[in-house]
Amino acid sequence: MRIEEVRWKAEECANESRRSRTGGYLVACVLIALFSVGLFVTGAPRAKAGSAMIVAGAAFIVWCFRRSRSGEVPIDAGFNDYRHFYRAEREHQGDLLRRVRYWYLGAVLPGIVLILIGSTFYAYDVLMYLFLAAELIRRAIERRRVEIDPFGSAN
Repeated sequence: MRIEEVRWKAEECANESRRSRTGGYLVACVLIALFSVGLFVTGAPRAKAGSAMIVAGAAFIVWCFRRSRSGEVPIDAGFNDYRHFYRAEREHQGDLLRRVRYWYLGAVLPGIVLILIGSTFYAYDVLMYLFLAAELIRRAIERRRVEIDPFGSAN
């Protein structure tokens, strides 16, 4: 395999990571917008508290995405540098996907529980979001189950 191919794979991996973070930011912004409206629309105190907790959880999600930023692809590096970057980026993405259930769904789960207790009409929308998010995370994990090192061993 030529060095240009390895660099291209490393750049594609970095771009894929950037795109998935952008999608996470978008979902968090939609959550903040929707549940901020819920703070003013609903009259139930538990639903208001749940909406506030979901907004806080979405802010936590944005913070987690910002904290998990990956490095840039090295410029004018050698074969091994690109290969190590690719491996490290894939392992980093895999670690994030394995933990995403806890920090992503766990951040909004207390608010969801309060909304379910406080409002039955609003609860159906929240349950739909929860099941959709869980299914999207499951699909992303399945899609990312790729070989970490297509270039051979690290030695």
